[in-house]
Amino acid sequence: MKKYIAILAGTILTLSSLNAQTALQSAYFLDGYNMRRSFNPALASESSFFSLPAFGGFGMGLNSNMGVNTFIFPTSDGQLTTFLGPEVSASDFLGKLKNNNRLNVNASASLLTLGIWGKNAFFSFDANVKADMTANIPYELFEFVKNPGKSRYYDISDLAVGGNARLELAFGYRRTIADRINVGARFKLLAGLADVDARVDKMRVEMTEDRWAVHSNGSLKASCGFLDIKTKGESGTAESSDENDIIDFGNLGTTGTWTYDKIVSGYGAALDLGADFELIRGLRISLAICDLGFISWKNSTLAETGEQGWVFDGFENISIDGDGENSIDEQFNALGEGLEDLYEFRRTSTNGKRSDMLACTLTAGAEYTMPFYDGLSVGIMSSTTFKGPYTKTSNRLYANLKPCNWFSMSVNGALSSFGGGFGYILGFHPKGFNFFIGSDYLMTQFAKATDNGIPYPYGKLRMQMNFGMSFSIGKRHDLRSTLPLIGF
Repeated sequence: MKKYIAILAGTILTLSSLNAQTALQSAYFLDGYNMRRSFNPALASESSFFSLPAFGGFGMGLNSNMGVNTFIFPTSDGQLTTFLGPEVSASDFLGKLKNNNRLNVNASASLLTLGIWGKNAFFSFDANVKADMTANIPYELFEFVKNPGKSRYYDISDLAVGGNARLELAFGYRRTIADRINVGARFKLLAGLADVDARVDKMRVEMTEDRWAVHSNGSLKASCGFLDIKTKGESGTAESSDENDIIDFGNLGTTGTWTYDKIVSGYGAALDLGADFELIRGLRISLAICDLGFISWKNSTLAETGEQGWVFDGFENISIDGDGENSIDEQFNALGEGLEDLYEFRRTSTNGKRSDMLACTLTAGAEYTMPFYDGLSVGIMSSTTFKGPYTKTSNRLYANLKPCNWFSMSVNGALSSFGGGFGYILGFHPKGFNFFIGSDYLMTQFAKATDNGIPYPYGKLRMQMNFGMSFSIGKRHDLRSTLPLIGF
């Protein structure tokens, strides 16, 4: 984790085109979108359908309340430098940060989807691969890096970096009860591929002459059969016997064995529950809670920060001269080397077993169809994913348009844990065919490092692209035929 934390700013820069969003929230109210059950199992598709492997849905994106311009600054001679450069004042850099600075990278790809309408019910099957990486970096860590020694004490708390990848098989069932309420459930079988969770709940750094005394309360849990996590004693980098059990993040590698037992590191199950009903004529309400479940992991390495604390000798060459000879890469590398000894995890067990609850998501939505034109509606949706320091919330306001049976679209404005933004989706669903493309966030700020360079996102890193294709079978079903609970 030491390396991961140290080069996090560099990770933000290099992952800007690799991230992905698990679910396209812009599509929540879109008629014709076949994946709405991923938000709420009570939301069915208009017709039976199937998709080819890997074509049903795929997404790429990035969410953060930080950006390139948080860490990269122009110099007076037209060059670029990091926030470590002497031309960048502490107030200019730290003024761009929040108390909790977040980065969320998650991806999903549909391997196979199938939806079948029965006489009074809708059945579905999905096979998906999902991956997620989240980091929460407190303001105090950046203050310590930029201004080491300005204060005698630094209190760094709630630092967390986590990642998870899994295969998911989901079986769904939805039906209408009493002609008024749609209810649904999805049962999921999970195969865990990898899971890492490193947290520092509390850290106190005290300046004493030319070094810092560090006391920390933190833990590391890593379950990944093909990842070789060595200690400094095993890698031969320990400078004394006291360092033999310290995790050596600078020498992570793979086991070289790619058997099924190494690739799959855990098994679990989860349940999605949802309901959808028309409260009064034209006003629909939907509620759901998803991913109520767990994964039991094997091949687990556990580590904790040392109870006695340790000494941090400080940063070497942390004052970057900014004369153009030091590349941005070298500046971040210098920071990584300086932080190498700030975080220290000692391995307590290996090849163990553990069980973790999934991050569950609570979603609520309301949509009102205009009485003068049933192809136009407005909606509001709120979604919160609960997982300790990784908890995130998104609230969106929608305008939805369906001018004909084969085309629909939605635009929305969002306010989330990562800031504000705008999203859209276009859906094409003529008879026998269904295609969608959309994004939950649109990048609006771009810059070039040189006159002939490729534009890159310069502001807050919130970018994403989702698309998918499936094939419809049979007749369309009226999903809005439920009678209102209150008859007026």
